[in-house]
Amino acid sequence: RIGALPFDQCAAELSQYFVDDNFTKADLQALCADAYSYALPIKTMDGQILDAATPEPADEFILELFHGPTLAFKDFAGRFMGRTVSHLLGKSRETRTILVATSGDTGGAIGHAFLNLPGVQVYILYPKGGVSSVQEHQLTSMGGNSNVKAIAVDGTFDDCQALVKKAFADKDMATQHHLMSANSINVGRVIPQSFYY
Repeated sequence: RIGALPFDQCAAELSQYFVDDNFTKADLQALCADAYSYALPIKTMDGQILDAATPEPADEFILELFHGPTLAFKDFAGRFMGRTVSHLLGKSRETRTILVATSGDTGGAIGHAFLNLPGVQVYILYPKGGVSSVQEHQLTSMGGNSNVKAIAVDGTFDDCQALVKKAFADKDMATQHHLMSANSINVGRVIPQSFYY
């Protein structure tokens, strides 16, 4: 039964329905084991961690989604996306420039997920003064020489998003820089967020 599997194995099983022959079952198992290497506690309604020692509980459980490296549920999608993109780029020897607009959580999760992965350069646009201090620290502390750059934009999240959309609308720019989105318009973000259901 798929619901009895550990989360990474469950994700690997489900992801088979959304990929092509660039991924073997073994590839997906390894990618998901790496993507979901952090604690993923499922708790009963009274707060007990569900494990083999837990007596057969009621039918209602809680999967805590804030145990990833950036403390955001978006780690689930970002880390899976990062590993699958890296896998594909490793096979094709291509590169990608990822543009992301964020109001906080997305930028940190995507930046951390793609940090130091080969073949990928990430630019995160965020509204200057429009994210929490924790989020800004996550965005700006990934290392000056890393492949992830955070750019503070004078304006709102909508302004950041407009700049990203404008870049993608410029066909020459999009082609020349091999642009890719990591916002939720990319199905690679949406699919892995369905795994925890």
